[in-house]
Amino acid sequence: MIMKRTIAIILMLLGAGLLIYWLVDGGRIYGVEKVQVETVDPLFNTTSTEWVEEHHVGLLPYLAPVVGVLFVAAVGLLWSGRRASKG
Repeated sequence: MIMKRTIAIILMLLGAGLLIYWLVDGGRIYGVEKVQVETVDPLFNTTSTEWVEEHHVGLLPYLAPVVGVLFVAAVGLLWSGRRASKG
């Protein structure tokens, strides 16, 4: 019972950590590979747009299913630990 509760808490913390990482990384719904950056030419004072290779994790294609599985597994472990302690 204690082992199931401990593993469930660890799984919830992993899921919360992934969500915090997603928020810190930019909180984008979809993952992006390139980011648009505007640069200013100091000599002519003109702006130009460049695309820079940066990978940012998106919520939908990668993170949401992983976090969902972690939370469902944690709730399942908590539920089965509760059921085992009663019966």
